[in-house]
Amino acid sequence: MMSRFVKFWLIPLLIVVIFLVFLVLKWGPKIIQSPVSISSDLKSQTGLNPTCIYPVVMSSPSFEPTIPEGTKLMMNKCFEDKNNLPEKTMVLFKQNDGLKLRMIVGKKELQDGVFYQVVRSLDKSGEETINAKEILAVWDQK
Repeated sequence: MMSRFVKFWLIPLLIVVIFLVFLVLKWGPKIIQSPVSISSDLKSQTGLNPTCIYPVVMSSPSFEPTIPEGTKLMMNKCFEDKNNLPEKTMVLFKQNDGLKLRMIVGKKELQDGVFYQVVRSLDKSGEETINAKEILAVWDQK
């Protein structure tokens, strides 16, 4: 009785499971692991933990010559104090229509919290005010 069960049910089931595992390993989602050497290189080059880095490419010449168009900025997502950022710090924040990259030119401390005046270019055009809580990442030009 047992041999018939093994012959007709267990062996075909085992073959199907092995086949499904093969398919998943061959064409399923890939698990991407960062080699230690790449992580170490990023940390030595930027001083940041690789999980803290948010890469941004300058897509306009608005901050030239300080930051040329096409420059890759390694924004820091793991910064401690959003309420004490110095002027000329580049900040990445989210607004209704997407992510924005701006430079801090001033700071206001109000009852509702800390707010920064930010601009979209070195000629200080497009000044706007953002809440410090909205800031996702920073890049300090030191």
